[in-house]
Amino acid sequence: MCAVAAPFVLGTALRVRERVTAARVEAGRRALDVAGLVAARLDDRARDAGTVIADAFRGARLPDGATITILDAQGVVLGHGPRGEELVGRRMPNLAALPDAGRREAIEVVGSDGAPWLAAFATAPATGWRVRVAVPRRAADAAVRGEVARDVLLTAAALALALGLAAVVGRRVVGSLDSTFDEMAATIDARTAALRRIEQRYQLLFEACPLPLFLSEFATHRILAVNDAACAEYGYTREEFTHLTLLDLRPAEERLRFLAVSRALTEAQGFRERSSTGVWRHRHKDGSIAEVEVFTVITEFEGQPVRLSVSLDVTARRRAERALQESQDQLRRAQKMEALGRFAGGIAHDFNNLLTGILGYCDLALSDEGLPSETREDFSAIRDAAQRAAGLTGRILAFSRGRVMQPVALDVNDVVEGLQPMLGRMIGEHIRLESDLSPSAGTVLADSGQVEQVVLNLALNARDAMPDGGVLSISTSDVHVEHDDAHHPDVPPGRWTVLEVRDTGVGMDAETQTHIFEPFFTTKDRARGTGLGLATVYAIVQQGGGAVRVWSAPGAGSRFAVYLPRVDEPAEERRTPPAPQLAVGGDETILLVEDEEAVRAIARETLIRRGYRVITAADGPSAIEVARRHPEIDLLLTDVVMPGMSGRELAELLARDRHALKVLFMTGYTEDEVLHRGVSSDDVALLAKPFTPDTLCAEVRAVLDAEQPSAV
Repeated sequence: MCAVAAPFVLGTALRVRERVTAARVEAGRRALDVAGLVAARLDDRARDAGTVIADAFRGARLPDGATITILDAQGVVLGHGPRGEELVGRRMPNLAALPDAGRREAIEVVGSDGAPWLAAFATAPATGWRVRVAVPRRAADAAVRGEVARDVLLTAAALALALGLAAVVGRRVVGSLDSTFDEMAATIDARTAALRRIEQRYQLLFEACPLPLFLSEFATHRILAVNDAACAEYGYTREEFTHLTLLDLRPAEERLRFLAVSRALTEAQGFRERSSTGVWRHRHKDGSIAEVEVFTVITEFEGQPVRLSVSLDVTARRRAERALQESQDQLRRAQKMEALGRFAGGIAHDFNNLLTGILGYCDLALSDEGLPSETREDFSAIRDAAQRAAGLTGRILAFSRGRVMQPVALDVNDVVEGLQPMLGRMIGEHIRLESDLSPSAGTVLADSGQVEQVVLNLALNARDAMPDGGVLSISTSDVHVEHDDAHHPDVPPGRWTVLEVRDTGVGMDAETQTHIFEPFFTTKDRARGTGLGLATVYAIVQQGGGAVRVWSAPGAGSRFAVYLPRVDEPAEERRTPPAPQLAVGGDETILLVEDEEAVRAIARETLIRRGYRVITAADGPSAIEVARRHPEIDLLLTDVVMPGMSGRELAELLARDRHALKVLFMTGYTEDEVLHRGVSSDDVALLAKPFTPDTLCAEVRAVLDAEQPSAV
């Protein structure tokens, strides 16, 4: 009998449930319709909310106990009916946080009396006011209460009959069933508690993670959940995050890459393939961009594939890595320049020795008045070629850490103005020369010859960039650079005199700009360029403690800015060099020490022709032996750099016994190498190679005529 009654009871229960559910859905639908009608009638703020509510109750069939509430965006009650006028004007925070007004179904809420209510919501489009229509659930159920009561009575009668017939048989079974049901209930409670603990544990891990966590739909990329760290770092609230997708967090240029990675994850198999790690650029709510390292794994959540991602802000680390890489690149470039500079300096030294001999013999030959005219022209051509070669070695020496410098307080404007006539002839008539020299450009401490070389090299470079003509502009200005000045990156803070050279030529691409200061790099035909012009500019400026910046683009010309440290000293007056005079000879005894035979020979011949008595030696030890046999030596003329013993060491040894001995040093090396050998142009007489016979004789005479012996 129980088996027969059980299906009947179950069917009755299902019918009751269906009727109650249908009644509640109908009540909710009616409440939703009324909410929509009320919202539509609130077409302006002038309409009285109470009147609208009253009209709604007259025109709508709402169950007993239903209420209509109208609130503004701040949760202030504007109307409440059919009763409750005392609520108008009060702020009700529990009603201000209404669910999305776009919902198309009523929801169940708990009233202030603790009873369940069915609530529907709508928003007035014109005013933004919110409407809530609430129906007591018991009122919705009342519509089917009679039918439910009838079904329950019939079911109860059938059940009583079945139980009465089974009473005798089921007494023993009932006790067993009670025990079984108790065990099942306990098991279910235990498993529910365990699941709740697991859920709480993982919720705690998700929220307590110090790194931003994102849970998003895999197919649509819509963000489902985030933790507090994500809100703090990105600036969005949880509600705002749920209206975003992962694409919204990325700049436009990274979205295609993100979609490509997503497609690869879709096709992947296995955990390693279904996860990814990469560095991305993410946009925060305030618009700032951060570099983040993101680890993502694809898993399932509520039966759907989702993406769980954790992000780590690596902006500072990446900036430091780039700075380190740039420093390493600069170090490699500096080491390369160092090696090339030493190599080039050695070559220049050898060339200077050779050119000294060539220029000397040419001058000696040209001094012969009986030289045939054709032979004189030949020697003049040789001498001109040697002079050009000397200019080339001078540029090599400047690049390889500079020749011997003579820095003075210098007005850069004076240098540029003095060069303008030469520049006009040099660049040609097809290029217009313009200048804009600021009176406040200031004074720098530099070698005037080297500043002239910087201007000339930049002008020549600009000329070659404008084969079809254009404009060459030279300007000066006074610039004060602050710490981390964005307008002058890579320039140390302080006051600078800036010399700018601009052209309207062909310009350079970014790749070319990375190499322009490298020695022997050139984009010109080998017949027109040596690749040393800009390298020399860079070396001179760096040697003087300055900096060079470049702006250029193909077809847009080029601009070079040379930053020279400014000094608070008045500029020295630029003197016009005196007209060359024939060097006077003498009858003094000179000890000539030079390891290069060609230089030794031409210097000896030149001095003998001017009346001097010359004793020669090829190195320091030989010179000491010769000096012991000739106590009458008046002047030591020695090379600085020699094998075995330097010129400085030789001079110090000889000066111990000859306090009146005068010394003139010769060198074809760079200033750094000379200083390394203990010789400075500030405290000794120094003659740079290559030199001409007249220059040699003039320097020798000046040292011999000096009242005090030259310092050693």
